[in-house]
Amino acid sequence: MGFLGVPSNERRKAFFTFLALFTLLSSYYLIKPLREALYFREFGADFLPIFHLLVIGSSFLLTHAFHQVLSHIDRTRVLRVTFPAVAVIHLVFGAFLNQPSKLVIILFCLWASVYFLLCLSLLWGVTNQRFSAQGGRKSYAFIWMGAILGALVGSRISLHIFEQGAFGPNLLFSTLTLLLAYFFLEMARPISAKEQSRPGIEAARVSRGKLGDLFSNRYLLTIAILVFSLTFCRSVFDYTTNAKIERELTREVIIAEYFKEDQMGISERGDTLVNVVLSIKHAGGEGRQKMLDKSLSLLPPSWSENPMAEFTRFQDRLQQRTGIFFGEVYLYQNILGLVLLLILKGGLIQALGLPILLLVVPVLYFFSSLALFFPIHLDTVQFLKILTGGFDYSWNNTGKELLFVPLDFEANLRFKPVIEGPVFRMGGALAAFSKMGLDSLIQISSKASGALIALSLVLILFWMKSAHRVAKRCQELEAEPTPTAEFNPA
Repeated sequence: MGFLGVPSNERRKAFFTFLALFTLLSSYYLIKPLREALYFREFGADFLPIFHLLVIGSSFLLTHAFHQVLSHIDRTRVLRVTFPAVAVIHLVFGAFLNQPSKLVIILFCLWASVYFLLCLSLLWGVTNQRFSAQGGRKSYAFIWMGAILGALVGSRISLHIFEQGAFGPNLLFSTLTLLLAYFFLEMARPISAKEQSRPGIEAARVSRGKLGDLFSNRYLLTIAILVFSLTFCRSVFDYTTNAKIERELTREVIIAEYFKEDQMGISERGDTLVNVVLSIKHAGGEGRQKMLDKSLSLLPPSWSENPMAEFTRFQDRLQQRTGIFFGEVYLYQNILGLVLLLILKGGLIQALGLPILLLVVPVLYFFSSLALFFPIHLDTVQFLKILTGGFDYSWNNTGKELLFVPLDFEANLRFKPVIEGPVFRMGGALAAFSKMGLDSLIQISSKASGALIALSLVLILFWMKSAHRVAKRCQELEAEPTPTAEFNPA
């Protein structure tokens, strides 16, 4: 490990934290493509804004429950409670997803969207207390390699499972690797009393860890703004691209299943058949059966005998194709992220500086969002998702965690879950409200999408300014003998 630049006195905790992140991300990426596949099995891209609002509600509930538990236990035992509880819930969902109902699918998708951020923020909250600022700069890129490699392995295994037409093993393997993550994190060394009392953030009015208390500390508030901006811009990008993904994958499945020998058939009927099938899928419940009966003359001839059975078979194929598509996105995101972290380990953090490091992702989202104003193919959408995700999961995450290193236990164990849970989701919620509001005000969907992207571009500019300021302040804190994290914008 010495050639990776990790100091000799940091190697044990860096190595076991590396393994903890490796197994946690392996666990999550066994579930993430499954969540996408199950979601698109029953729901469409039009439901995403409502789903994101449900996610933020679930995130608030989970964070509130976490703080209630934290107030009744010793804070050094928080991992022993959190990780095993998540593993048990995984197994419960595994039992119900054998023959999933629509309710079970939506509950699982909500759970899969909120639990990981809590586990990841706790893991990094503990880790940030174990490293000095200098040790973090030398070790964090190596540690994040564990996350990228874990995501790479998890997404590759998940892709293989989907290619075999199954998904049952995902939750079982995910639960086992989650428990391994907890074991490795404990092996990294318990937090000492000295680390718990580390100075770094003013304790006044921020010890309760409530969302409103973020406004009493401008440094933490600015970190929250960065996280919020990322989620808003990512959500806008997803709303715009996922509609195209859903439509094009539906077209691919229809061609593969019903027009293998008649490519002209789908060309002649054009978008009509795709629109009909998507309308049936979005209807749900009894409305789905009514739309099937009403649209039977427009559907492939093979659907006439048993339309519901044929539609279910279509859903299964769409679920598999969607799982493969997103599995490939996550696989190549993580390959790119690993390469970027190897580059970062070569002293690039010191060469670039933290302000530049945190500006890379907003700049990428700025140009990716501009590309959405033009007609782009599905392969281009996949490339943009890989590019933005790869830089986000490597350079941006490394820089974000370095912002927390000068801070104390309360900031890392109480406020970090708030920032990376509810605040993270609030960006998605605002994007959802913005989309629904613009859709209702502007009846032409293409113009409504354009207005939403323009709003995202404005926020990206604010994101860039905030990232530069908070990174400069972090460097000042690291240089102070006894730092305080009262952010001074001047």
